Amino acid sequence: MERAFGSEVLFTREGGSGPEADLAAILGSPLVFLAVGLDSDRIHAPNEKVEMSLLLRGAEAAAYLWDEFAAAADDLPAAR
Repeated sequence: MERAFGSEVLFTREGGSGPEADLAAILGSPLVFLAVGLDSDRIHAPNEKVEMSLLLRGAEAAAYLWDEFAAAADDLPAAR
């Protein structure tokens, strides 16, 4: 997120809807959500909106995340 947005990450814990806990349990892996919405987006409201510049930066942040996962995997010992 810092690479894409050029500022320090703000970690928050916010509620949401969906089966995220069940999915994490089934996969046996933690889930990470990259939120790029604003309170003013009024998510799920009849007049919701999205800032395209934030959405594109969020996609960029996701690409950086995969790049960092791949780099970290290269540092792991080979599987036997």
